[in-house]
Amino acid sequence: MNGRILKKIRNFRLFSGLLIMALTVLSFQNCAPQNATCSDNSSNCSNEGSTSSPSTSTNQGSIWSSRPGNGNSSGVNIGGGSGGGSVSAGGSGGNSGSSGGGIAVGGGGSSSGGGGGVSTGGNDDPKNTTFRITKQPQGVSVLEKADFQLDVTIAGGDGPYTFQWYKDSKAISGGFGNYSSYMDNASSYSKEGTYYVVVKDGNGQSIQSSLARVSILEPAVGCVAGSYFTYTVSSYDTAYKYFGEYFDGPKGKFLLHSSFDIYNFLYPNASWVGLSTYSVPSALQYLQKTWMSCLTTVPRIHTPQPNPGFPTDYWYYNNSQKYNDGYGYNYKGTITFECRNKKLKFVSNTCAWEKDPNYVPPEQQSSGY
Repeated sequence: MNGRILKKIRNFRLFSGLLIMALTVLSFQNCAPQNATCSDNSSNCSNEGSTSSPSTSTNQGSIWSSRPGNGNSSGVNIGGGSGGGSVSAGGSGGNSGSSGGGIAVGGGGSSSGGGGGVSTGGNDDPKNTTFRITKQPQGVSVLEKADFQLDVTIAGGDGPYTFQWYKDSKAISGGFGNYSSYMDNASSYSKEGTYYVVVKDGNGQSIQSSLARVSILEPAVGCVAGSYFTYTVSSYDTAYKYFGEYFDGPKGKFLLHSSFDIYNFLYPNASWVGLSTYSVPSALQYLQKTWMSCLTTVPRIHTPQPNPGFPTDYWYYNNSQKYNDGYGYNYKGTITFECRNKKLKFVSNTCAWEKDPNYVPPEQQSSGY
């Protein structure tokens, strides 16, 4: 009895072992990759073999339909791919894609596709010895009296290099006119204009930069009360740089506050320079206007005119009276200025003698007898 039971137990163990081995072999077969090429268009077509070559299938339901480099998707294929647009992290750039754009980062090669190619590496050969400008000077807008700078960068050629900056086609002498960077201060509107630089290398090769425009902006600052001036001796404009362009420049005609006499030369030597001063009794806001009488002499702007009806042959003739109203004429109008950052800009002059239509000359008046 016991011998039969033991025999049955041994048979059961043998059967169980064979069953486990069979199940193990079957599970390994199910897990092995499929080598067949998928040609099924169903949503279940997702085996690994479908990625072995480009496919025109549209497997929208498969997780591999968005795999990089597969089908018409714009995939990211590190190392290059032949499907959709690829990204190459090095080497010669991405391969062609049927619709997605290719991007080559670091490579000098090209990439193509429906979306176009982008290369961030560039084709500039670091061994390029051609004498050239790699950075052109850029135009600037600067506030009046602020500093500004123009730069140029060159490459190639042989040193030493020489630089010559120009403003409005005239060579700039002294200062920073012979350096790769030109620095200056917008101390006046004379610094406004078009700049460029000519660079020469040690072999005598010459190259000119592009043009850079320097524009000077006026701060929205008002005008303080006090003395304003102009002067007539132009030789001091150049010799001492006292903002002569403000009196006869492209920006107009101005009267300047006394603080512009930075070297305290004009006021102490008023008779030498022909200084004329004008008192502004109260502060003005930016762009606020002020007026002067037509009897005020303002060099380069206004000179009072004598009364055209004044009888010069009268025995009581007096030069101090020839500017007075009377004798059938009245002096009307004003000289108008506008406040511009501690400067008075001339706006208009309407001064003129007007004839009185009701005036009757003395010789035509009734004696009353």
